[in-house]
Amino acid sequence: MGKSNESGLKTFIKGSAVLFISNIIIKGIQFFLLPLYTNELTPEMLGVSDAVTTMTGFVFPVLVMGLDSAFSAFYFEEEQNQQDKVFSSITLLLGIMGLLPVAACLFSGQISEMLFRTPGNSYVVLIALLSVTANLLYLPLSLEARLQNKMFAYSVVAVVSSAAIVIFNVLFLSWFHLGIYALILSTLIVNLLQIVLFAFAVKKKFSVKFVDRILIKRMMRYSLPMLPSVLSTLILTLSDRYIILYFHGEQAVGIYGIGSRFVAILSVIISAVSTAYTTFAYSSYKKPEAKEQFSVVLSIVYVLMIGIAFIISIFSKEIISIMAAPEYIGAYKALPDMMFAQVLYTLYTLTCYGVLFEKKSGYILFSTMTAAVVNLALNMLFIPQYGIVAAAFTTLIGYAIMLFINFYNAQRFYPCPYGMKKIMLHFLGLYFVVRILSEQSFVLKLGVTLLCAAVTLFLYRKKIFMGVKMFRG
Repeated sequence: MGKSNESGLKTFIKGSAVLFISNIIIKGIQFFLLPLYTNELTPEMLGVSDAVTTMTGFVFPVLVMGLDSAFSAFYFEEEQNQQDKVFSSITLLLGIMGLLPVAACLFSGQISEMLFRTPGNSYVVLIALLSVTANLLYLPLSLEARLQNKMFAYSVVAVVSSAAIVIFNVLFLSWFHLGIYALILSTLIVNLLQIVLFAFAVKKKFSVKFVDRILIKRMMRYSLPMLPSVLSTLILTLSDRYIILYFHGEQAVGIYGIGSRFVAILSVIISAVSTAYTTFAYSSYKKPEAKEQFSVVLSIVYVLMIGIAFIISIFSKEIISIMAAPEYIGAYKALPDMMFAQVLYTLYTLTCYGVLFEKKSGYILFSTMTAAVVNLALNMLFIPQYGIVAAAFTTLIGYAIMLFINFYNAQRFYPCPYGMKKIMLHFLGLYFVVRILSEQSFVLKLGVTLLCAAVTLFLYRKKIFMGVKMFRG
């Protein structure tokens, strides 16, 4: 293993570890504050908050236009002294796009009417739209921090931001009793805070003189074909909430949203890994030892993800009953599929680079569009009758389709020895164990969990050992 790649691997691992540890602490605090949220907010109120958050989840990636991927792809193609062009050019584009949510605030009442059949939530919509603009403004700063490998600074910002979310949520819920406004307003304040913190972290200033029209055209040619893929992914991940909202109301969305709070635990892992992995992957994929390293990383991340997903899933009823108010107990039925779906999404995220390395974004479009169409059709067919349980299961099916199609294409361009057959057999085995035993006694489930943990560690002992060996050099 070359020294440069060894250094890159260690940077990736350390960066991931720092981000993971810092974020898991804060997410842990948020997790244990779940009783506060569910006692202060009714399922209907939480449903309104989640529906508006889902709206911003649609709007933000569309306005980004795939430029975050272009940032990473073109950053390392430029000479060191020319990377300012990438930053300033994308900052300008995102700043212009940030004006659109501000303009949309004028129609917040109409948007509320469309979502909730009442204009009564117009101020919630307005605050959420302003949060989108703030997100767009801090995005290039956060990307710059990642690509500069300033993982410690990135993690500090993440910790401060997450801590601020917790503080403002508690303050607005328990002290001011702002209800649905508490969560939305906290998000806006923290997004504005992130702009300031990242600006200090990267010490990068926007300058018109660095805006490069030719570079902008190149980046747009790269990113715009990815926009339909982004839209497809949004349909796959978020459309179920609106279908639930339409057929079952805000209460069902709120109960379903509890499941997403648990999924956030897995999101911490994949966010930490992908944040550091992007830089590592693009900077090392041409090196001879890279494929082996990618395989080891995937296996270790999978073991960690599937372990957490399995534990939360098999004990979902017990966990929900302890952590949430009684009116939210129905969430446990959907939670296993939501957790296992996130594992599939993680596998997709880490294996799609074979396509991205070759800038073949059209193949990602095909996989996401296919998955989105199937998912939307299944949602429309089953959610009206089966509610949140159907929504969770169709998301699992959609992610599976997206993973397998994209994995096949990625392996054509950049084959890696991931051992995907082994992973899928193991994944299905654990999934069926959860489905069979989820309603059984706690003691039985605990025994089976320990057995599955032992089997998993045995199956992946070589990959884990290789990971430790690579890190040690």
